[in-house]
Amino acid sequence: MTHLDCPPISSDQADNVVMVYRAQLLPYSETFIRSQVRALRRWRPVLVGETRLESGLELEGIDTRLMLPATLTRWHRAASRTLNRMGCCYPPSRTVLRRIGAQLVHAHFGPSAVEIWPYARALKLPMLVTLHGYDISIRKEWWEGGHGGARLRNYPQQLLALSKEPQVRFLAVSRFIAEQARSFGIPRDRIVVMKIGVDIKRFTRGSTPILARPLRILFVGRLVEKKGAVYLIDAVSKLRKVFPSLEVVVVGDGPLRKLLEARCKLEGLPVQFRGALSSDAVQDEMHNARLMCLPSVTAENGDTEGLPISLLEAQATGLPIVTSAKGGVDEVVAHGITGFRFSEGDTSTLVQQLKILLTNDQLLESMSEAAAECVASRFEIHKCTDLLEEYYDEIGIRNRTCF
Repeated sequence: MTHLDCPPISSDQADNVVMVYRAQLLPYSETFIRSQVRALRRWRPVLVGETRLESGLELEGIDTRLMLPATLTRWHRAASRTLNRMGCCYPPSRTVLRRIGAQLVHAHFGPSAVEIWPYARALKLPMLVTLHGYDISIRKEWWEGGHGGARLRNYPQQLLALSKEPQVRFLAVSRFIAEQARSFGIPRDRIVVMKIGVDIKRFTRGSTPILARPLRILFVGRLVEKKGAVYLIDAVSKLRKVFPSLEVVVVGDGPLRKLLEARCKLEGLPVQFRGALSSDAVQDEMHNARLMCLPSVTAENGDTEGLPISLLEAQATGLPIVTSAKGGVDEVVAHGITGFRFSEGDTSTLVQQLKILLTNDQLLESMSEAAAECVASRFEIHKCTDLLEEYYDEIGIRNRTCF
């Protein structure tokens, strides 16, 4: 259901309802939100957003509500945004949210939390905010300079103000992001590390043995500065003479795609750009690769990886990882056991590590087995979501006691 005239949840369904908020429902790169929502078992999720992306993720089977109908006039949309910036509620949207009958709001990403907070406050609901990466690692001056848009100029101050609200708590997807949040100014006692996890029944090892696959390296991520695809291409330009049959598949889209494609074409590099793909198609690519490489760096504005879910998904399928991503990767990739880690921008080490995995079959196989076992034991999505629901219980019960 995605319209304003949705019925309220009946009284026998009203217990344990969580409103999961993301401003736009849902970009292809945010499958982790959909997976977590679908993994909830004791709390009933209602996915709420301001708008629905036409080319976004399929959300079949998820109760979905829009705060603003598609038919809303431009004037009314402007009024809604103005009220929101003032910390006030747009009355029709408040009605939509009240009729859901939730006991708790769970917002993903800091900017979305700032947007939904006036409604959570008006409805006297506690709010959890999951911090993922850019929303806490980008420098405050970048936001204040308007680089994230005029609407988010005051985002750092708004987020810090949220951290002082007694009804708000923060979830960090990794210990690294928790530390970033503390450096940002969020009190330590307001932050809990809560991993999202991976559906290991869905992301399974492929039918083709890893050694029977072509010499193929997989990259999955948006083609932006932070993901570091350019460093993989630098490495490929050095490796292709040693490995004439080497292939690289790049899954993802973004502002750097045309530039990277032009370079690969000019140099004749064996790099295939597949664009943004569905989750099923990404899994197919994982089943046909020997390893995954994510040479992430800290962007000029401070943007840093949180805990790339793509690395967990790849390891669940048995792919060893080669990465320089900072955020949470020491919690995910066991160096020398499930993959290799290297320093940001260190192309020389990246080349050496790729050479090892492309020539040492025994190590590749052992890393493949260890990677799948690591995800199954530590990052299985229902285990992670059970912990989340226990936290929902704690926050929701406290709220019922307070009001």
